Amino acid sequence: MTRDNTAAANVAKKISGGHFIPFRKRDLIHCCSDDELLGRNVDRPQFAAVCRLIESIYHHQFHEKLEALKNQYAPFDPDRDTYVIDEPDTNHPVFQQRLRELMKAANYREITKQQLQLALHKDSLLKVRLQVDFDAFEDALLFYRGETEFEEELRSWFGLRRKKITVPAFDRVVVMLRPKGTGAGIVLKLFKNVPRADLEMLFPNPTAHMKPIDKLMIAVPAVVSSGVVLFTKLGATLLLVGGFISFWLGFSDREVTIDQTSLIALGAGLASLGAVLWREFNKFKNRKLAFMKALTENLYFKNLDNNQGVLQRLIDSAEEEECKEAILGYFMLLRSGEAMTSAQLDAAVETWFSEQLQCELDFDIADSLKKLTALQIVRAHEGSYSAEPVNEAIRLMDVYWDGIFVPA
Repeated sequence: MTRDNTAAANVAKKISGGHFIPFRKRDLIHCCSDDELLGRNVDRPQFAAVCRLIESIYHHQFHEKLEALKNQYAPFDPDRDTYVIDEPDTNHPVFQQRLRELMKAANYREITKQQLQLALHKDSLLKVRLQVDFDAFEDALLFYRGETEFEEELRSWFGLRRKKITVPAFDRVVVMLRPKGTGAGIVLKLFKNVPRADLEMLFPNPTAHMKPIDKLMIAVPAVVSSGVVLFTKLGATLLLVGGFISFWLGFSDREVTIDQTSLIALGAGLASLGAVLWREFNKFKNRKLAFMKALTENLYFKNLDNNQGVLQRLIDSAEEEECKEAILGYFMLLRSGEAMTSAQLDAAVETWFSEQLQCELDFDIADSLKKLTALQIVRAHEGSYSAEPVNEAIRLMDVYWDGIFVPA
């Protein structure tokens, strides 16, 4: 049975997701349970029971990981509202290492310094150049998951010229910042749909600078307008004032007299020039405010969570990924009805995604088999792997589950 992938109908085009499986765990279980080849060899309610046991085991494991992470993050949490009883363990490297492990489990990748520097030198979609002072941070780590391309329409020449461009973006980005001079605080933020060229806007201290073309768009009209005022309203008066100053300093023998009418004309001309300069200065300020408004709106709509809430989301995401990888590996071995090598199983899962869900992905077969052999529901023999029957898998995981609560 082939299903339509509604995400494929979107304008955005998925170009890379790494090992990330872009479907909900519950939806995948339904797809696996409804598979025709699986139904020929396996009782579907029992397969569903295996899935529930896998979910329960990993839910318990990740609950423990969440509690451990919350304890490690508590001394650095800028939002904490509780008092400290014992002296907290403020070991930044340990927390960062645990965070990296969590990111890997949730199928995130770290953004390297080279990728970040490349993004900083690209033109922003906001038509503003942003600069970040990295010296303000003790540590700055960024992670991403999934890459997408979408089309953006750029307008220029007062909206008369339009051009469509393809913009690569990260589906999810996690930012970890430890500012200088703020104690032991660590800021965590999670964003969605971030263009690669706009990574600077995820930092709390970006400085907006206009591009040279934008400065010209303001400077040229200002110069032209000022020149027009000087030549039309101040030309004759300025010549008169120049002659007067020249006579007063002794550079000219011709006496020049400035009457009330000339003074009024001079004042009116200077007022007109001041008005022109003030108007152009306001244009500059308003354009910069418009840039900052666009930046603020982008952050408002793209921000998904902050600080401890980020850990909650990441743990939930990592739990989903672990469950999906284990269930898919076990499902495919049951579906085939025979032993398979790691390469064969990897190709079978990816082919099933391509044919059934119209989705291309890089399945993490090594991680899947590691989980399944740890649960003892998949046997390894001379480089091949085979699944335990569902009845035996249920029994084995029931024993595994009971062993979790044995007092130490």
